[in-house]
Amino acid sequence: MLNTKEITKIFSQPELSLTVDDKYNKKVIRVTTANDQLIYIKKSTDTNPLVIHPKLRSKKDEINKINGLTVDWNGTHNDNFSGYDKKLKKGKEPSHYGLDVKIHNASALKQLLKIIDPLGSIKNSNPLDEITAAESSLPSDETSRKTIIDARIGQGKFRGDLINHWGSCAVTGAGNTILLKASHIKPWKDSDNIERLDHFNGLLLSANLDAAFDSGLISFNDLGAIIVSELFDDAVDFGISASMCLRDIHDKHKPYLQHHRNSVFKGTP
Repeated sequence: MLNTKEITKIFSQPELSLTVDDKYNKKVIRVTTANDQLIYIKKSTDTNPLVIHPKLRSKKDEINKINGLTVDWNGTHNDNFSGYDKKLKKGKEPSHYGLDVKIHNASALKQLLKIIDPLGSIKNSNPLDEITAAESSLPSDETSRKTIIDARIGQGKFRGDLINHWGSCAVTGAGNTILLKASHIKPWKDSDNIERLDHFNGLLLSANLDAAFDSGLISFNDLGAIIVSELFDDAVDFGISASMCLRDIHDKHKPYLQHHRNSVFKGTP
């Protein structure tokens, strides 16, 4: 189960549009999402440190489908949860209360965030920031290091391997490789150095498909069929239709696609 420190570290990742205030008070850390939703992290316990707004009961069925978390739907009282609803507690004055959540892994936490603030983490990632953050995990050998960094910016060996594998856009078949993007399925920042260079962890895509895939507005199932997020209501305007699919798919693609559906895609896989 994730503890207070681990949850706070995940929430502090730059790609998540969250404001983490660990100076809010001595007992809780206050987290504000891009759509102004409040989340609290208790400092005093690692038993169930995460607390979410009681109004999320309206999404109970959706949240309960997430593997790796447990919610106490009865709620817990705490006047530190400013901004949450109030209700009576054993006949006393009404007090703020929230829903305790036990989080067992980072994937479950990120899926919960997608429900709380679906559009919050949709923004362009910065390759230089990701490379800097991954500095300690990169090889010391300069040649190997450069190869892995080149893979993040869609160049070098990784791009060449994708061109050799796909030959053209993995979805549309458009053949001008100058205009195609070398995109990781499991994001570079989440991958180890072997996965960062694995051509099965990559798709060669046209710019519009690449941007939608990278931001989680589309994904693909294990048969290669496209999955369009309900948040992407103007997909057709960008030339993306529900009938699209990957032209070829190998079993080695599937674990990477599963990661993308669970951790990147902004919708229900």
